[in-house]
Order: sequence, then C-alpha cells, then structure tokens
Amino acid sequence: MQALERRFHAAECVDDRPHRHGIDAAADQLGERVQHVLERREGVGEFEGRQNVEDALDVLDREQPVAGRYDFAHPGGIPLDHLHSGLDIRGARGDFAFSVMDEKVSAPISNWGYMEGGEGIRIGLMTYIHLYVGRTVVGPERQMTNLGAIERFKPRLDPGGALTGVRLRRGTRFKVGDFIGSLNWLNHVHLNLGPWNAQGNPLSLPFFALKDTVVPTIEGIDVVPTGALGATTTVTNRSRVSSAKPIERAVISGDVAIVVTAYDRVDGNSVNRKLGLFRVGYQVLNTDGSPVKGFEQPLINIEFNRLPAEDSSVFKAFAPGSGISAYGTPTRFRYLVTNRVRDGEALDGLLRTSNLPSGDYIIRVIAEDFAGNRPTGPSTELAVTIRN
Repeated sequence: MQALERRFHAAECVDDRPHRHGIDAAADQLGERVQHVLERREGVGEFEGRQNVEDALDVLDREQPVAGRYDFAHPGGIPLDHLHSGLDIRGARGDFAFSVMDEKVSAPISNWGYMEGGEGIRIGLMTYIHLYVGRTVVGPERQMTNLGAIERFKPRLDPGGALTGVRLRRGTRFKVGDFIGSLNWLNHVHLNLGPWNAQGNPLSLPFFALKDTVVPTIEGIDVVPTGALGATTTVTNRSRVSSAKPIERAVISGDVAIVVTAYDRVDGNSVNRKLGLFRVGYQVLNTDGSPVKGFEQPLINIEFNRLPAEDSSVFKAFAPGSGISAYGTPTRFRYLVTNRVRDGEALDGLLRTSNLPSGDYIIRVIAEDFAGNRPTGPSTELAVTIRN
C-alpha cells in the first residue's frame, strides 16, 4: 500500500468533460507554434526592433520585473478566486505597449472592454490586457485617451461623433515593436500566450533580457490535518530547522496535508517583490536521509505547466492565508503540495501517515522556479514524528 493516497476512486480520475480532447489538441498546436517561434529565432540572439519584455513596454528604467507566474491567487469577494495565467509586466499609466511577436489578428472580434479595467487585445498567439487599445493618454491630468492617426485601429463612433470603441480588422499584421496601446490605470500589462483553453507559459518565449538566477525562498513548512484546512487557524505543526538550535519535531498522525509557504524573485527585482513558484513537491525521508519506500523520487504534485480549466482549482493549489498585495492582502503563497495541480488537472490529495510506521522522519520540500533554481539546506526540511 502506498504511503500517498488521494481522496478519489480510480474511476473518478477519468476526465470525461466533452471539451477535454479539444483542449489537448489546442495545447499540442500551441506547443508546435511556440517551438516554431524558438526555431525561427535560433541563432538570431535577439528580436529585431523592441525585443524584450522591458522594451515591449516603453517603461522608464531597465529594472521592470516580471510580476507574475502561473500561480497567483487572486482574493476577490472570496479568499481565493482563480489561478493567474500569463505574466504581469509593470509600467505606469500611459506607457506605450508594443507587440512582442510577429503575428496577425485571427479573430473576427479581437479586442474588448473599451475603457474598462480589463480592456485588451488578442493578436495571434498573444493576448495583452489592461490597455487602452490603439490609444494614447493625453491631457494635463492624463485622464483622456486619443485614438490618433494609426490607420490599423478604426474608431467606433456614436451618432454625435464621440468615440465609443475601437475596431481592428481580421488579418491585420503586427511586427515586433509595433504600437498596440497604452497602459491603463492598473499600471501593468497582463500577457497571455495561447488560446484561453490551452494557455502556455510566456516564459518559454525567448525574452533575451529576462534573467533569473535567484533561488526561491521557503518561509515555512506546515503539516495540517486535512479536516482543519478550512478552519480559521490552519497551522497545527510547524518546525523550522536552525543550526543554532536543536531540531524540534512536529508530531503528526492521521491524514494530513503539507503546506509550503514560499516565493521567488528574478534578477533585478526589488527586495519586497514576491513572485510565485513554477514547480513544488515533497519527499518523505528517514532520519539518515534515505527515502522512505514509496518516496524514492520526490512527488512533484504542483507544476504550472498547463492550468486546469476550472477557477475552483485555485483551492487545490493554495491553502487559506494565501493572497497578493494588489488585492488588499499581504503577498503570500501557501502551496498545498499534497494536492495535484498540473497537466491541466486539479485533484485533492493527502499524506496518510497510518501507512507509515511510527517514528521519526524528514519531509523534504522541492521548490523550483521556471528557470530551475531550487533551494537546498535546512529551510527545505521539516523534522516530524509520526505517532499512530
């Protein structure tokens, strides 16, 4: 009997949703197109024109961080709302946004949300959100937008001649560095790669100036009874290993969840920046460091390679207490690493300690960013005692 058991029967693992095959096909096509982009640029070294994330936004300095990964939890009305796809790229209201790929408009209606916070545009593989599409910001207080004389963007006018929207014809082509709009009051561009039902990770594109050598930081490892995950106080056992103090062991029993609090940064980020991880998992070890039977390899249960379609999957990835500062809470990522969230699916999981003999163990956490940076040492380990 394996030490890890999940709260579902085998038959329930079969995903019979009618759109699943379409999603898989779309994901395969996206992968082929991204590979084509990479091969087309192999040996070139750089995009022509405005060639990277920073240059795609006409920002004021060179240290503009990628402000999002595949794992942001958005508090909004309820503690967690949905998994955040794509990248958030910081800028200021009125900064110009430019195309990051050579693409053409393929949708009959390619832009939406005129003068709304989520106004955006889809050009081929890429989607740009939180823009004044095709418009610049004008006026002494920069409170007005102007369509200007860019021919590819067509005005929608009311009977009185006032601008009520922007049209973009299907088949319109954009090259890297072409103007697509200005940042609105949310002060960043949200960049998506791929169709809504099979989004890829934009970090797979060759943004040549983006560099990540920073190792993620693990703030804590908690073992929580599965029945307490929804309670106000969720943490029942916590142990932080310190070379200056004796190892304190958390005593656990029954069915438990493992919660890892961690964050990441990329080169050039400010010290207060906290980004999410790309891959998180765990492994159960004996006190001598050898793996327990059934845990010969780490269980990488969370990997944001392809997001589940359901917004509710955020509750599988993140434990209560997670949130980001943009939505009024401190930025904190608390990953439920005993659950499985990867490859487009989200499933409940647990560690059933009754399947292990009573005794002392070590829970080792694996926490990686997209670049493969991974911390080692005391912060990655939690000493526990199982008492059945």
